[in-house]
Formats: sequence, structure tokens, C-alpha cells
Amino acid sequence: MGGTRFVGKSLVAKLLIKNYDIDIFTRGNKSNPEKTNLIKGDRNNSEDIVKLKNKKYDFVYDISGRELEQTQLLIENLDNSFQRYIYVSSAGVYKDNCELPISELDPIDPDSRHKGKVETENWLKNQKIPFTSFRPTYIYGPGNYNKIENWFF
Repeated sequence: MGGTRFVGKSLVAKLLIKNYDIDIFTRGNKSNPEKTNLIKGDRNNSEDIVKLKNKKYDFVYDISGRELEQTQLLIENLDNSFQRYIYVSSAGVYKDNCELPISELDPIDPDSRHKGKVETENWLKNQKIPFTSFRPTYIYGPGNYNKIENWFF
């Protein structure tokens, strides 16, 4: 889910080096990386997501998910065909805390603009879906369109 911008583009490049077969589900606003299969659609549109029905995947990388409903719709159409769901969450889910390092056990901010990511993680746990979640803070590097480096450093 995603794969043509910043984090997704970098991940796809790493997977291609290892010769993985890759489908990218995206709106198609950016060019599709060579040696990948584009499945064009909007993850918020149930008519587009059904394009994934009957597809079989070993791993699903979800870089663009923000709300629980997006993940539920996706999982429903993948029909548990995958071994592991890999979800990019955000450290923005935590309450403000001046102590580092942040731990998975630190308090969650229920008013965070990323609360949909916590709801998604909790739903994945409750559904016993095999998943891994990453909660990065700020991501920077080649291809960054957000240019956080200008103020971060």
C-alpha cells in the first residue's frame, strides 16, 4: 500500500534488490518503479480495493494507512492470504514526554492526530492478525518531500 513516494519508494528499491515480486497499490499519481506491478486505485474507495481480492501475498507493507477503516477494508479484501502485515504507524501516537527513549509502554495520546494508527494496531491485535508495527519519529533522507531537515537539525 503505497510505494511510489519517499518511504515506500525506498522500501520497494530494497525489495527489488532481493528479487521480490512486488505489486504496488497506489493512486498512480507518481511513476511506478520498474519491475513492479501497479494496481491503480484509492485505498479509501471500496470499488478500487476489491482489485486485491483473490490476490495472494506473503507480506503486505502498509505505508499509507492512517485510519482503522482503511485497514479493515484492505484486510477484508485480502482474505487472510498473507503471512504478515507490516504497518507503518507513528511515534506521534504518544503523549508528550520529555524522557527518552520512548517505550512501547509509554502513554498514548487519545487526542493525537495519529489516533487512527493506534486504533488500527489495537484492532490488528484483537483480530489476531500477524503484524509488525513501526512507530518512527521523523523520517528523513533521499526523496523526502517534507524537508523536515530544514528545522529538525
